[in-house]
Amino acid sequence: MPTHHEITIKRKGRHAIPDPFPCSAMEKGDTARYSSSDGAVKVVFVDASSGLPASPFDHPGDKTEFTGPVIEGSGIQKVEHGGDFEVRCFIKTPADQDFIGWHPTESPQSGGVFPVRPM
Repeated sequence: MPTHHEITIKRKGRHAIPDPFPCSAMEKGDTARYSSSDGAVKVVFVDASSGLPASPFDHPGDKTEFTGPVIEGSGIQKVEHGGDFEVRCFIKTPADQDFIGWHPTESPQSGGVFPVRPM
């Protein structure tokens, strides 16, 4: 039976921390929503082994703009593809000019690897 995953992005200083983390493994057919009460969220996906753009989602869920491996908004997404995906989280509060969050050296904790099974 499919499971729904709620991932909350929390702003901590210059970081956009996903909670829960690590996220439990998702399975094809599950649904997920990335959201925050702190502001607007953006989540970027890449293949964890190659670093190339990749996403476990095929198309947008409710009220979400989905362009390639980026989700902006807080719509529900259906998990369609297996693999290990690096998730890079960003948040923009009403006080921010731009999104803050993931950076490979300054804020790697603003994301992590989320497995989707089966591969």
